[in-house]
Amino acid sequence: MRPIPNISKSDQQEVLKAMNSATAYIEFDMNGIILNANKNYAAMSGYTLKELLGRNIKNLWHSGDLISPAYADFWSKLKQGKISGGTFKRQSKDGKTFWVKAVYQLLRNPQGTSEKIIAFCTDVTDQIRPLEEKLVRLDAVDRSLLTASYSLNGEFLEGNENFLSTLDCTEQELSGKHLTQILGNDVGGQESFADFWAFVRAGHTASRRLCRISPDTAPIWLDSVFTPVFNSNGHVEKIIQISSDVTPLAESESDRDSLLSLFSNIIDNSGSAIAITTNSNKTIYTNKTYTDMFGYTAEEILGKFPTVIFGPEEKHFLGEMRKQLATNTPFSGKIVGYCKNGDRMWLFVRAVPIFSPEGKREYLVNIFTDITEMKLYESLQS
Repeated sequence: MRPIPNISKSDQQEVLKAMNSATAYIEFDMNGIILNANKNYAAMSGYTLKELLGRNIKNLWHSGDLISPAYADFWSKLKQGKISGGTFKRQSKDGKTFWVKAVYQLLRNPQGTSEKIIAFCTDVTDQIRPLEEKLVRLDAVDRSLLTASYSLNGEFLEGNENFLSTLDCTEQELSGKHLTQILGNDVGGQESFADFWAFVRAGHTASRRLCRISPDTAPIWLDSVFTPVFNSNGHVEKIIQISSDVTPLAESESDRDSLLSLFSNIIDNSGSAIAITTNSNKTIYTNKTYTDMFGYTAEEILGKFPTVIFGPEEKHFLGEMRKQLATNTPFSGKIVGYCKNGDRMWLFVRAVPIFSPEGKREYLVNIFTDITEMKLYESLQS
């Protein structure tokens, strides 16, 4: 080792002693056979000093790394007398990975012949492991989700394989295109795109459900999160889009909405009056036939139980109805009902309970059919 300038030999020995106590030290010959090591290196590697001596340094490398260009380059530099420094991955006795920040240097004898290599190392495993875990998580995201990045102006920079294959595009085809050219002008949702992008550029995260419509492919639905990426100075340098393809879900929701719209249309145009009440007897829905038949507006009925259409003489009927429904079975019966203007009519009433997946009664569908004409016909026939 070259002498430390301007320091006496005794002081140099003290410096080396301090380094030896504070760092891990190892030396090996030109074939990689370990000649010496200190207790810090032994503790770090999991070997005893006795086990290390005579062992080849390659035993501390992962087998896959021994055939890597980095391993060949490591030895090439050392044999040329170049100092090799950096952060290196090593393998302990029990096969676990540890990381060292090390400086390796070739030592020559007085004749100039390469004699051995020494290294001072610091264990940085605790600093590297969180970075490894982050890389694993990022790799998992990259493999399972669609990711793309954009410049601060919204121009496409790059996308992972999932993003490109889902959109059936290449990076060359998307390069330089604006986000709105790729995913449409509705990226901002109810906001303008300018307001949406300014919000994300200001350092905030925003989520959107987007539909890419292309003349060449079927619509593609993406649930996306746009999040800023900060540089070391704390400034936003680009925007990342992380998405999942929810096309089947969105299509099923669209089908469900269509069915609900059709169902609502059927109910509204039904010849029977329909009122839906909660388990606490509050009306939450009436169809158009209900308001037309009884003369009440929806606002006059909503929040109340539709007993306003029953006369005071129907207490027994209502009691029987409640008794039947208490058994969680539908109820049917005929009663005299009253319109808002006082007109009377005969009604056929059908009350059907609706249950939650857990079996609890949540709603009651009340169906009222005007049977006045039928009752008059029966009276005339008797």
